[in-house]
Amino acid sequence: MRIMNSIEALWREEIIINIDTYKPYVKDLLKNLQWGFYGKILRNPPPPVTPKYLLFICKGNICRSPFAERLAGKMVLDKGIEGVSVDSAGFEAVNSNSSPTEAVRSALRFGISIGNHSAKALDGSMMKRADMVLVMEVAHKRRLSKAFPIDKDKIYLLPLFNNFSSGWTNKYIRFNIPDPYGQAEDKFTDCYFQIDHCLNGLFSSIYE
Repeated sequence: MRIMNSIEALWREEIIINIDTYKPYVKDLLKNLQWGFYGKILRNPPPPVTPKYLLFICKGNICRSPFAERLAGKMVLDKGIEGVSVDSAGFEAVNSNSSPTEAVRSALRFGISIGNHSAKALDGSMMKRADMVLVMEVAHKRRLSKAFPIDKDKIYLLPLFNNFSSGWTNKYIRFNIPDPYGQAEDKFTDCYFQIDHCLNGLFSSIYE
């Protein structure tokens, strides 16, 4: 009887160990399935014919949106597009905050300088002026649509402009550009690659 109890105890312990081992994988799988289904209903509003003011939004306006702003500005100049201005802000930004070192170094790999960037907090006048408000995450789109209901039809999910992501196995990243803040420099580089692809898709669909 004691032997049987010992075997049963070991079996239970093994099951617990196995469950704990696979918990992260199960969590990632469920998250991927969730976004795979949810992503099927995500749509951007029809874009304006000739948007003149592009506003990029993220949380703190120190990592993602300033890079998108500067890169979009460079693309406007390189493509000779006239009359288009770009800007960025954050819905939880602290005015005058600067970009972290990892962001600055990663941006330089793309020929973009954000070392002199100063964060700006989003306000209603920016939303009213913008022709397109481009956000990084689905949660951002929901938040801004609720905060600025009159402007909800000009809020766009930037990842949906990525023409190179149809084969991605990570569905969350297909529909969101994760915040690299507080992480290693390679996460900033991954983030900026994604933004670069999204902006190329945006410009090719609107300005070409």
